[in-house]
Amino acid sequence: MLRAAPGTVALNETHQNGLPEFTSDINESDQEDYHPGNLKLELAKQITAQIKDLPLNYIDSKSTILRCQGMHLIEDLSKAKPLLQAEKELLIVIIASIFALLPTDALQWQSGEKTNVEALYNQNVEALEAMLRSLLLQRPYSTELLVLLDCVAPWMVSSQGYERLRAVNVYVFLLKFAATYPDFHVSHEFPKLGLLIGHLCQCLNDPEIEIGYQALDGMCFLYSLMQHQKGIENDTDLLNTEQHQILKEKLDFYDPIRPCQNITKILKEFGPFLTSRQMTELLLTATGYLRETRISTYGASYTTTNVILEHYKHKLHDQVPEIVHKIYQQLGSTHQFQGRQIMLTVISSLAHSYMAEVCSALLQCPFPMDRCAADIWRALTKTGSNFDLMVLVNILLKKLQVNPNLTGNYITSLVAVSAFCKLLSMPKCSDVAFSIYPRLLMTLLVQVHYNIRHKVIRNPVSQDESEPVRYIVKALKTLFLAVGCYCEFLSTEKDGLWKLLTDYEDHHRGVGMLARVLLQCPCCDRLRILYLLVPFLERGDEEHQITAMAFFIELLYMSEAKRLPDKYSLNRLNRGLVNTNPVIRALCIRGLVKMADWPGKEIKILLPVMIKGLSGMDGRLYVEALTEIEKILVGPEGADYISNILLSLQELFSNDRESVRASAIFLFGKMVKIANKSNELTIRHQILENLVPLLLHHQEENPEIMERYNKPSVH
Repeated sequence: MLRAAPGTVALNETHQNGLPEFTSDINESDQEDYHPGNLKLELAKQITAQIKDLPLNYIDSKSTILRCQGMHLIEDLSKAKPLLQAEKELLIVIIASIFALLPTDALQWQSGEKTNVEALYNQNVEALEAMLRSLLLQRPYSTELLVLLDCVAPWMVSSQGYERLRAVNVYVFLLKFAATYPDFHVSHEFPKLGLLIGHLCQCLNDPEIEIGYQALDGMCFLYSLMQHQKGIENDTDLLNTEQHQILKEKLDFYDPIRPCQNITKILKEFGPFLTSRQMTELLLTATGYLRETRISTYGASYTTTNVILEHYKHKLHDQVPEIVHKIYQQLGSTHQFQGRQIMLTVISSLAHSYMAEVCSALLQCPFPMDRCAADIWRALTKTGSNFDLMVLVNILLKKLQVNPNLTGNYITSLVAVSAFCKLLSMPKCSDVAFSIYPRLLMTLLVQVHYNIRHKVIRNPVSQDESEPVRYIVKALKTLFLAVGCYCEFLSTEKDGLWKLLTDYEDHHRGVGMLARVLLQCPCCDRLRILYLLVPFLERGDEEHQITAMAFFIELLYMSEAKRLPDKYSLNRLNRGLVNTNPVIRALCIRGLVKMADWPGKEIKILLPVMIKGLSGMDGRLYVEALTEIEKILVGPEGADYISNILLSLQELFSNDRESVRASAIFLFGKMVKIANKSNELTIRHQILENLVPLLLHHQEENPEIMERYNKPSVH
């Protein structure tokens, strides 16, 4: 039974992930012109099925006649139109039935002495070549040539040497006919030229020496076609034997001992004439072959890619995103270590010259990051110089600083986050980590805020969702380890900081806790963070400003912060007291209270604005801000505000949250105490009004809250 072409599955995958696909100009709608009852098409389907059933270990006159009938039918059908699907399928089956036959000596042994197997096999091959010649005579165009080469190409990657030799012989036959036929028309762009060169380069390094000799002949014919397409004049319009010999000398005679030298010489001859598109096809053809397991494939692919990257990298600039995307796809089906390393070297070399283009392409990879993308990011880190790494991380930072709420694209920033995880986990990046530490830290914290309520659908079939914030938290942890904050890393793990940080309501509290932890870290580089945050506060939207402010106010404990000009500290926080967002108002209150003991800062004069800023805050935020205000609410001037504060606190006695009720009662007691010291008569009425609610709340089940209820009555 006929088996499929050895490269069929691989090449079909390659059409998407690797070796560029041959395409013809066949319009599928043209098939409608053939009525389903057309006898010739029905006959083609019947012959196709019969040829598929032919044995591969036996050849006789009947099978030869059947193949010849199929070939004649293809010629007949192709006279009206180019090959359609049914005819092309029949052609592929006929080629397979010839190429997949056992070697002639094995066939002879199977048939005995009665049958001349060699003559029968040659008869099949001659009929095949005659049919292919006829098809090209009918349509002497490069598009038709590519269709026919497409049918032969899969057999050039066969694991059997005799099958590869048969395929190369026919492949070269087609190129020879095109190069020597005076009326053959090469299209202006000559599509797939890079692919054809790549196929023949692989054959040059084949362990079967005869294949190498044939491939060099094919290169000469292809070179002649290219010269014709480029308008390069030859001594004669028709490629004759003498002209062919001259081209052989120009491309260097085949040396089976050092075939890679032949490849190098040939590529240097072809290279200057190839367009950017053709050079890209050649490169991707070479990397596509790395999925094969033959050692000779690695040698040819390595030589091809090395020559291109060394001499013609400038031609690849516009095609870099496509190259990165295709190689990323090829990696998924390349399992040999050596082949993967060559692919990764190609991307690393491109990144050295076109880092922005490579990064942009990699950021389009799916999320969550798979093994192939991770290998590429690691390769960029391993092979890149310090300068390359700085360029790389700055590009990623720039991508990460884009607000996904505005673009609607959350995936790109998350891919950049995952890339940082891979980069910073490598010891080589320790210096880079220190250099970008403050900027990356703040950018990641802001990204947490952006992504807290965003879900990424990972699997469109199962609709499984993953929380993107966990990837950002992982990047933060990796950053801390990269800069040596080991003790602080352990501290954040124990204190439940990450849970606060990734909760939408508590995010600013988590940021503040993280800032307090990092302030104890000797490697924190607090001064750099402080001066980074000065302009950082003026940027971005609400989420950005909340995150930055939450971190900034914790840095006000630093002695260096006292040297900040008022416009960056006191005035900025004062403006924040009238911000429409209650969280920002609460943070500004906390920051101003911290500045109360700074020399020359009269914070108490801002008490009216602070008290007014409490309006509109939810219970928890209210008591937190009031707790801060209470620290400076002393003296006669403080008693003026206590009456209004006590009224607000009374409303919180019935709050749903136990923590809010407890804090409200505790603050009520402290307010009463402050008032008693300053002006007892002023506050007596408020105590009497709140006495009944306090007595009613003695039934509180929480003993801690009950204890706090008892404290105000002491006064």
